[in-house]
Amino acid sequence: MEAAGFDVWLVNAKDVKHLPDRPKTDKLDTVCLAKVAEREMVWPSFVPPREIRACAT
Repeated sequence: MEAAGFDVWLVNAKDVKHLPDRPKTDKLDTVCLAKVAEREMVWPSFVPPREIRACAT
């Protein structure tokens, strides 16, 4: 997804697990999580830059 130009977030599951009324289907859950991120209710975790991740493999 990064290669396609998307801004990808890795979010700690502990931070979103407590959110009330989360839908149980993948499609609805995705929309819910996008709204939560848009409202700044969660923050992305640190992910090393692509160059560093490429060296680790």
